[in-house]
Amino acid sequence: MDTRAPVLSNAAIDRFIGRVLDTEAAWTVAGEEGLARVASPTAKARMATLLWSERVEAERWGSLIAEHPRTKRLSLPDLLNEVLPKLGALNRLVGPEWGAEPHELEIEPADLVRRFRAQAVAQFVRMASHREAVWVLQGVDGPACLMSKSRPGAQMLPCWYDSAHAEARIAGPLAGSVAAAVPLATFRDRMLLWLADTGRLVAPGYCEGDGLVELPPADLAAQLRAPRNLT
Repeated sequence: MDTRAPVLSNAAIDRFIGRVLDTEAAWTVAGEEGLARVASPTAKARMATLLWSERVEAERWGSLIAEHPRTKRLSLPDLLNEVLPKLGALNRLVGPEWGAEPHELEIEPADLVRRFRAQAVAQFVRMASHREAVWVLQGVDGPACLMSKSRPGAQMLPCWYDSAHAEARIAGPLAGSVAAAVPLATFRDRMLLWLADTGRLVAPGYCEGDGLVELPPADLAAQLRAPRNLT
């Protein structure tokens, strides 16, 4: 009998991912035995670690599931690069928005990472199209690029749909740069063409570490041109 949790398309998980991408943080509860977890109702002998997209929900449920609970913020890079891979290594499941639905949801950590990456691109396209702007970091020589992790020797341009997401990266190799808004049409028709002509990639909704998504510029340009329901 297959006891693995199914890859869920439940709207609650999509909402959880969308909220975490927008705030770049998830919330959990730490107790005396580590991150709060409960016995899986579907997978025998497995535990589900609990996550929420809002601090108030973590605080609401913390005292019910952990001894001496402490609400803990997980940044998006920490969640994707450290917490979820570690949970996978421990054979744990993830319970996003635990307690918010009549039947608690579970998902494999690796499946949740994959869905984060897929939804990050879709959310970037939707929000950038709605706001008609893309944010990049501008250095003295032009848009600030980083080394690609998917194509050895190549560079990629990190970009975001929110100014706060861009400003949060002004550190390390991007120190000294400034956040700059690029009109969507200029980004799509000129900046992405420049990236393609110079052999660079683009990272919409860039997240540090292995959590980022890198695309050929033409792929992102095509998505930004496609008609979309922005409501």
